[in-house]
This record gives sequence, structure tokens and C-alpha cells, in this order.
Amino acid sequence: MAIFIRAMRRIGTVDRQLLKKQIEVMRDTLLDGKFRNHDATIILATNAKVRRLNWRYASNRETTDVLSFALRDEPRRKSRSLSVSQKDIHGLIQDAPFLDPNTGQLRSDIHAPRITNDLGRIFVAVPFCKTIAKERSMEHADYITLACAHGMAHLVGFDHETEDEIEIMKRAEEEVVQAVISEVGIVGDVKSFPKSYLS
Repeated sequence: MAIFIRAMRRIGTVDRQLLKKQIEVMRDTLLDGKFRNHDATIILATNAKVRRLNWRYASNRETTDVLSFALRDEPRRKSRSLSVSQKDIHGLIQDAPFLDPNTGQLRSDIHAPRITNDLGRIFVAVPFCKTIAKERSMEHADYITLACAHGMAHLVGFDHETEDEIEIMKRAEEEVVQAVISEVGIVGDVKSFPKSYLS
């Protein structure tokens, strides 16, 4: 199935083809490939868009680097992955035109991804990620990759509400990061790349 990368205007330069390949590896690695036949959509967004979503769905006025919206029929227990219904999922992707997954070019003929086998949406606040990457002396593309690994882990059901959950999610992220590095690669120095988002 497909990984869709959508970008809002004014987010700056991101190598969408590399990111798509990295996220495909993440999806195919998590839980031993259980979600290999599922779709996911990554929206490269502005800080303002992510802040509005954070307020609307999590009652938090802060800007954050990544928000995951897992598409589930039933709400989960309290979780950092925000559950939405199929009815609501289309409202999450307004104002972000679809990109052709092969060329990275805008596609006006596509209005929404398939809902069948859809894991959900990950919103990445690209300017905020760039700020964090600079503070950590990382390539911004690599921090976006790390944020997406965290978001994908949330979409497939991992969480970090308790110490046990943190350790389990951390191990899953480490496995995903290692797979991305070995199968696709990253932009910056592998030695300085964190083992997981939660590290």
C-alpha cells in the first residue's frame, strides 16, 4: 500500500522522495511488518497548523514537532496518539494539496487517500523541527525522519504514558531507526543520529 506525503505551502525544502522511502521502511519494520499493507499520510505542515490541531484535538496550545492521528473505529484509552473516525479524517487534511507519491508533484486529480487499511495521519511542524534540529546540531531532514518514526510508532499503537510503555516504544523506535539507516540512509552523520525519538 502507499505512503502519501503532502506538504503545505511555506514549509521550506524537504526531500519528499527520501522521506517517503524512509517511512515505507518504518511501516514495514514496525511489529514485524504487520502493517506492510496499510496506507499512511504524512503532512509537512506549518507550526501554526500543528498548533491549531494540538489545541483542537488535545487542548494544548503549544506548538509541537509531530502529531499522530490514528484512524480507528473506536477511541483508545488516553493516549498521545489522537484517535479520529473515518468521518473526521478528511477534515484533518484540508489546505494541504496532494503530491504524487512517485514524482512529488502536485496532483489535482486526487482528493483523498483510500480509507481501507489506512493507519492515519502524521502532521510534522517542519519549521519547529528545523529549530530543534539546529539546537541538537542535526540535519533538519534527519530530525523530521526521527519525528516521523515516533509518529509511525504511535499510529500502530505504541505509547509512552508509563515507564513500561516508554521502554517498549523506545525499543520499537530503535529498531525502526536502525532499519531506516541500513536500508535507505539518512542525510547527516549516522554516528550523531539518536537511536530513538525518546532517547
